[in-house]
Formats: sequence, C-alpha cells, structure tokens
Amino acid sequence: MSQPRTVRVTIYGRVYRLVGPDPERLLEMARRVDETMRRFSERMHGVDNYQLVVLTALHLADELATVRDDFEAYRDRVDSTSTRMLAALVALDGSPPEPAGAGEPDSGTSRENDSYIGSD
Repeated sequence: MSQPRTVRVTIYGRVYRLVGPDPERLLEMARRVDETMRRFSERMHGVDNYQLVVLTALHLADELATVRDDFEAYRDRVDSTSTRMLAALVALDGSPPEPAGAGEPDSGTSRENDSYIGSD
C-alpha cells in the first residue's frame, strides 16, 4: 500500500482535505458527491444543506447496494457455472482437479476504507 497523501477538494462550495493512498480516487469520489449534491439541489429548491447531504448519502448508498446486488448475482452465476464445469470434468476424468491456489493465503481483493476526511 502506498503512503497516504493529502488532496484538497471542493464539495458543494466547501473545501476539504482528504487523506488516503490514492489521490485520484479521492478526487473522483469528491467529484461524484459534489455532482450528486448539485443535481439534487437543482431539482429540489428550498432543501437545506443537511437534507441535501442526507439525500445524497441515500442516493449513493442505493447505487452501492445495486452494485453489490449485481456483484452477488454475478458471483452466484460464476459459482454455478464452475460447479457444473467441475462436475463435467470429474465425469470425464473420474477425479476432481486440485483447486487453483490451494493452501495459498488470500491475495486480499477487498479494499479497506483507509481514507480520512478533514474540513478546512
């Protein structure tokens, strides 16, 4: 993991210092939050900033839930296909193959939340 770096971003007119190992990712996340807040603000006149933040958080949480649901469905399809293919191989050969990477530690494909936010 690379060293944490600080990047300054502006979200809905306020400047924040964000610290994390991937400044480009932080900039992209801040851009998405700012864009979503502005889009809600244009559509919903008279909404105060607190309500705007909550609506933005709910919208982004919904997007995340949709992506997670899609990922789970994809993983289920891959697992199902792998099981059918393994069964077909066993039927042909008579013995199951050794799983790839058996006995090796997990490569750590999940991303930890290692960003920090500060307000200027």
